[in-house]
Amino acid sequence: MNFIALFCILPLVFIVQTCKSEKTPLILIPGYAASILHATKENQTIRAYETYPNSDDIFQNHLLCIYKDGYCESTSASDGWKIHSPMEQHGLYAIRNLNPNSTPPRPYFNDLIDFLVNDLQYEPGVSLFGFPYDWRQSTTYSAIQLLQYLNKIKIQTRSSHIDVIAHSMGGLVTKTAMGMVNSKQHNIRKFLSIGTPYTTGGAGWGINFLKPSNLNNPNLNPYWIRQLVINSPNSYEAVYAALKNEEGSDLSPNKSKPPRTLIGYTLNNKPITVGTASEMLEIVKDAMKDCKVSFGGNIHSCEFRQDLLNTIAKTSYEYRRTAISVDHQPAQYFSVMGVLVNTPTIFNLLDPLKDSSPSSELVMQKSATLPSGFVSGDGMVTKGSASGDGSTCRNCRVSFPKSHNGLLHHKNTFKSIRHFMGHSCKWDGVWDVTIMNSKSFKEYIRVGQSAWTAYSKTYDMKGKVWDDEWKGTLVGEYGVAEFTWLMSRDCLTFNGSWRYDWIQEYQWSGVRVMGSECKMNDTIHCGITGGDGERQCVFGYWSGTCDVVSCVDGYCLFNHTCTPCSLEGGYRKWSPVFVLVGMSIVTVVLFTILSRRNTRQ
Repeated sequence: MNFIALFCILPLVFIVQTCKSEKTPLILIPGYAASILHATKENQTIRAYETYPNSDDIFQNHLLCIYKDGYCESTSASDGWKIHSPMEQHGLYAIRNLNPNSTPPRPYFNDLIDFLVNDLQYEPGVSLFGFPYDWRQSTTYSAIQLLQYLNKIKIQTRSSHIDVIAHSMGGLVTKTAMGMVNSKQHNIRKFLSIGTPYTTGGAGWGINFLKPSNLNNPNLNPYWIRQLVINSPNSYEAVYAALKNEEGSDLSPNKSKPPRTLIGYTLNNKPITVGTASEMLEIVKDAMKDCKVSFGGNIHSCEFRQDLLNTIAKTSYEYRRTAISVDHQPAQYFSVMGVLVNTPTIFNLLDPLKDSSPSSELVMQKSATLPSGFVSGDGMVTKGSASGDGSTCRNCRVSFPKSHNGLLHHKNTFKSIRHFMGHSCKWDGVWDVTIMNSKSFKEYIRVGQSAWTAYSKTYDMKGKVWDDEWKGTLVGEYGVAEFTWLMSRDCLTFNGSWRYDWIQEYQWSGVRVMGSECKMNDTIHCGITGGDGERQCVFGYWSGTCDVVSCVDGYCLFNHTCTPCSLEGGYRKWSPVFVLVGMSIVTVVLFTILSRRNTRQ
């Protein structure tokens, strides 16, 4: 294992009271700038993000960070203050509403939490938890914390597996954690990502260095956010991802501006017109050179940190590479992504970044950006980036036209979660069906269901299942027709339609027939390649799905099957306990060295 990662975090010690959960515990992981952050000094605690109306002062005093050479950690620029995410309400407080008990509210995971609690009967602290984190830090830093948290929840709930739903950058944190240890060690059973930029999120990374946004907080000055970007390891991970994938951002000229502006930007006596990710990096470096910023009574450099980028490159590559191998994957993976929302990939920079004024002032206050090229995505993450998860699974991605944060509040996202987490009704069994056409007759139809599809020999029915809907084709007396069945929430009835090409449409409905093949909660053994499986009893009938129970040595559970484990990924023998012990040893050694150094000084 790469020991650089072990320097990134102090070991966390948890004393927990166990409570057995009937449901597999579910952890929600937020994205960038989507966890409340507190600043703590001795007995004082201040909410540092988000706050109203004095957001700017608190952000400046507590969230600006100075990267420490030799550490994968950035800390508060104010002496003596420590930044952390509060863990009240089992981690859910810091991710439900980012500006609680204040105006304007900043709802984030609130609708999703309400859906999980009210509709799917998850219980906070028993089967539902949150993982807020300091989003300024590197993904590697947060991933190690996540592995510790997974182990804590596993012990607390006495569960053998954990499920994860992650939004945006939270998906990268999860994937990095899975790359550090294999699936039998991280114990993530199901992983659902929402709008995660697995490759790169459009042109945002370069623009953030030149002129960042205000994080959707009108009370925050983008000037301070840029200073956060410059020293935040997380920001350089976005640069590294763009360079590695070379998918992203182009920097294009505005021909209406004279050559002396950035649009006619000259780098090393060579005009830049359209830039790849690597060319954009050169422009960013050139624009930021000689940049200075003052806070805490001191002058600090705000040049591009090539040393920080080099550190990120060394610590990120191995984890991201191994995260896609079979033995590091969760048993099941699913992705929800936004499409058909204009997502910028090309930006015009309208104003010069350099003149007689100091570049630190000019970059922040005089430059402007205007998107000029778009592709399909959620407005922030392109479809290509969200699809670049490296997974070989089938039928595990859905998309619909919604914005990046809008995905968290959309009914189709909730349907996806209900289905993926196994809370949807199964179609297996016999249905007493009434077909309302010119003849109006009844018929018994036997249905079988696999993971994502259902089928019946009657009318040669087959199609995809999503949540409580079965949609596909059948063969009727006039040829091929399309049909839809929509099941009731109690799983006992359905209504639907049957439509031929020439708009001839029938309606049909059905009532579930209770069978006598088996009893509720019965299971029967079924054979699968590389392991053992079982069929469940569904309303008196054996399910058509052979669910994997275990895989033999050399096989890993992935995408509902036992798949030969990859021989790649050098972390398979590293257990979380060994990692924690290793971190403790390294931490002691590190502090000993630093103490001696300080004593000499």
